[in-house]
Amino acid sequence: MKRSYDSLYSRFITCRIDTQKVLFYFRLSEAIKDTVLIRQTITKGLTLAKRINYVHGITMGLNTLGQYYRQQGIKDYPKSIALYDSALVIATRVRNKADMATAYHNLGQIFRFKGDYARALDYYNKANVVAHEASDSTQIMWNYHDIGWMRISMKNYPEAIAYLEQGLAFANAIQHAYATADITMHIGEAYWFMGKFDSSLFLSNKAYDLFEPQKSDENMIHCLNQLGGL
Repeated sequence: MKRSYDSLYSRFITCRIDTQKVLFYFRLSEAIKDTVLIRQTITKGLTLAKRINYVHGITMGLNTLGQYYRQQGIKDYPKSIALYDSALVIATRVRNKADMATAYHNLGQIFRFKGDYARALDYYNKANVVAHEASDSTQIMWNYHDIGWMRISMKNYPEAIAYLEQGLAFANAIQHAYATADITMHIGEAYWFMGKFDSSLFLSNKAYDLFEPQKSDENMIHCLNQLGGL
């Protein structure tokens, strides 16, 4: 993590293009562990984006700050929702469908965490529509991922697998290593709940092998726990 931050920061301090500096602020925030510093870094990027009237930077900053507050826990969910709504209003006004899809997805995500699945699905479906219009394969992939994961929570396992497999197809197409492993793991989880243990065993082992080169210890442990339950 430190090496990643140092590499980003060395590029940030030599950057002379303000729009790129805005994006560097948001990328730097992802490589920081201190929560106060994360918020300060995102805020600096958002402030610069507003000063130079960089609309994509503003919507990205609002979405990123919304994600920050979501991660702080349920007490800060209202702040996240307000920030996502603001991002959506701006993205809609300038007809930036990729940024609209991100805001819709983030709203769907937070309502999924709140357990309001009907509202979450409505936002995910809206995200999918505009993401397809924007040909945003990454966003489409995460929409299918989240809908599938939500279906597991709702104990609707066949539908969960159908959505996750659609997400996996996009993950493979864009060669997104982490998403490929993560979606594979969740499909294995759905099969486990269905009592289809051979399929779950195969997919959990496959997910573990995919996570291992990424050194994703938490997910590897999840796969092992899943295997231990078989």
